[in-house]
Amino acid sequence: FTDFILNEASVIKSRKPELDTVVENHLAWPLHMQNSADLLRWRANFNSVMKTIEYDLPEDLEIIVNEEFTLHQPSVESAYVWSRCLTEMRVSSIEKSTVRVCAGGKRNNYKGTMPGVLEEIIVSLEQGRPMFLIGGFGGIVHDACELILTKKIPESLTEEWQVSNNSDYQELQDFASDFGKEANYGDIALTLSSTNISSLASRVGLSSEEYTRIMNSPFIDEVVYLCLKGLKKIGVVPKL
Repeated sequence: FTDFILNEASVIKSRKPELDTVVENHLAWPLHMQNSADLLRWRANFNSVMKTIEYDLPEDLEIIVNEEFTLHQPSVESAYVWSRCLTEMRVSSIEKSTVRVCAGGKRNNYKGTMPGVLEEIIVSLEQGRPMFLIGGFGGIVHDACELILTKKIPESLTEEWQVSNNSDYQELQDFASDFGKEANYGDIALTLSSTNISSLASRVGLSSEEYTRIMNSPFIDEVVYLCLKGLKKIGVVPKL
């Protein structure tokens, strides 16, 4: 997906060199510390259109991460470190963003105390950020849209389902709770069920009816049209 976006940015830059076409690639600690030959070549290939944003180790993890610690050895401690680092990246990147576009997203087998895209949705709602929730392509975004629209909680948005479908998840939740960083699915369900569609729509320049279409439509052309319509209305996307 990242390759696709960077290739599109390269095409736009070649056609419209006057535009400041830069894709920010946000990397949590310690992903940006990898310096393999393949990664260095990949970065060099997209150097003109990619800006890498690197995040430091959160300060609260310094009591866990020491010289003997390794992320490559499976343990509840390493799982917790991954979770905190990814959360830190998401919170910071969302604070800097103009609009979020959320689609798909893993329901299980992710790194963290909750599905990554779900965490982005919750953080974006808490920050009041403009956001497109594209639910018609499945994944955890579909489940979040279902809860917002119907007020009924899908199984994937319960702790019981997550524990049953992710190995060692309960252990991670218990460990994270010692630091007050566990995923509270009751709060997640309350946040989503109390979300107002008209508020989501107005932030991105659409009517409630148009936003509801984005949440439900399986047609990519319709979704892209409505997203661009909203972005142009709020002045994010210029007419090329």
